[in-house]
Amino acid sequence: MAYWLWMVRDWAIPHIWNECVSRQVAVQGYLLEQEIGRPEEEWNPNVKRNVTKMRQINVGDQLLARRSGKDFFLGYGRVLREIDGSKIPVEIQEKDPDTGELFADIFVKWLDVEWFALSTKYDDEWGLPWPNVRDEYPDLKFTPGLCVRKIARESFLAVKKALDQTGAIRTPRSSVGVESAEPLPPTLWDSLDAENMPARMVERKITVRVRDPRNRLAAKKRARWKCEVPRCRIPVFLQQDTQRAYVEAHHLDPLADEGVEHLSNIAVVCAWHHALLTHGPEREAKKVARQLKAVRAAEKKRR
Repeated sequence: MAYWLWMVRDWAIPHIWNECVSRQVAVQGYLLEQEIGRPEEEWNPNVKRNVTKMRQINVGDQLLARRSGKDFFLGYGRVLREIDGSKIPVEIQEKDPDTGELFADIFVKWLDVEWFALSTKYDDEWGLPWPNVRDEYPDLKFTPGLCVRKIARESFLAVKKALDQTGAIRTPRSSVGVESAEPLPPTLWDSLDAENMPARMVERKITVRVRDPRNRLAAKKRARWKCEVPRCRIPVFLQQDTQRAYVEAHHLDPLADEGVEHLSNIAVVCAWHHALLTHGPEREAKKVARQLKAVRAAEKKRR
C-alpha cells in the first residue's frame, strides 16, 4: 500500500472537487499518448512527471487531497479502481479563472476513489488549515507543477486524523457511471467499534476464457494426483470427498496470453507451487515453469 498527495487546482474549487466527491472519482487533465496525439518525449516535463506518478497508483492505495494554492486539505480516499476512462467520460464544470464563467471540461482518465471529505462550503475557511506543513511534514508542501506525489504513511495519517476531527464524512456515490447510488457501508476506515455489517454486493460483467474440467481431470489422472514439479516435497492433504491428494491444474502458457486449453499445456502442481507460479518472485516462477515444460517435452518424446 502506498500513500499519495493529490493536488486539486485552487482556481477550480469548488466545482471540480464537488463533482469528484459526488462521483467518488479523482480526475486529472492529463491525456495518454493515443489521445494527446504526440509521443511522450515531446510532452511538457510536468505533464510527463505527473502521468508517470499516476501510472504507479494501485488499487488499495490512499490519496490525500489538498488545495494547490493554500495549505488546506479537502479529504482523503482509498483507490477502488485503477486509471480508467474512455467508456464513460467524466464531464465536470470548471470556472474560468479570468471571466468567472463556468464551462464543461471532459476528463477521460480518472481513478475510482472512496472519498471522505469535508463540507463543500466554499470560502477561505473551507478545508483544513495546516500551518506547519513545511516544518513537520515537508512531503505535504505544495510544489508547483507536481500534482501527484508519493508521501509518507505518517504524513497521511496525521492529516487523516485531523480531517476526521474536523468532520470529514463519506459521501455516497452518484448514479452516474457507477454500480450503485446507495450509501457505502462501513469500511476499514471506520472505527473498530463500529457496528459489524456485511460487505456490499455489486454485479459486474466479466469475460473469461472457458476451462474444460475434463482436461483438468485427465491431467490429474495422468500425474497420478501428484505434483509434477521435480523433487517436490511439499506435504499434501487428502480431499474429503475423493480421498485423493489435493492438487491443482496450471496452464503453462496462460489462457489470457493465448495459451491453449489442451493437455500439452497443463501441468499438475500442489497448492504451494501453484501459488509460486502465479504470485511468486518472477525468477523462481520462471524456473519452476521451465521444469514443468521439460516434463511435458520429455513425455512427448516417449510417445
